[in-house]
Amino acid sequence: MIDLNSRRRIGTTQCMVGPLGLGTAPLGNLYESVSDTTAEATLTAAERCGITWFDAAPLYGSGLAEIRLGRHLRHSAGSPPVISTKVGRILKPIPHSEAHPHFIAPLPFRAVFDYSRDGIERSYQDSLRGLGVERVALLVLHDVYRLSHPSGHRALVTLLFG
Repeated sequence: MIDLNSRRRIGTTQCMVGPLGLGTAPLGNLYESVSDTTAEATLTAAERCGITWFDAAPLYGSGLAEIRLGRHLRHSAGSPPVISTKVGRILKPIPHSEAHPHFIAPLPFRAVFDYSRDGIERSYQDSLRGLGVERVALLVLHDVYRLSHPSGHRALVTLLFG
């Protein structure tokens, strides 16, 4: 049985997480539409069950998951959770929501890969605004793999990691 009250250190950092986190991609309408009420109920139930680590990304509903998580955090009475989000894409405003292969009715933004220093900083700042927090505990470089970058993957990895 998993002890949801146990905590583990991430590497040599001071960041401590439980053995189970909640990924918020479904709260960004991954594969099916989720109401604000259901999203809030999901986050509340997760906290009630002892989950204190929530993972988001700008890609999830073009910011929708981060906004829903941020709304929940502002009204949550629990202790501050560990929040992780991702960088590697920036959200560019578009006039109308576009069809997406995975997310139903995303917000009206187009996610564009940008692994530059400025792109990472912009993505991070946009996420902080959506989440309504001053900082996150974990920041992850998103989708640096061959499926996302079928041509030029090796050059991208060399550029990013030397």
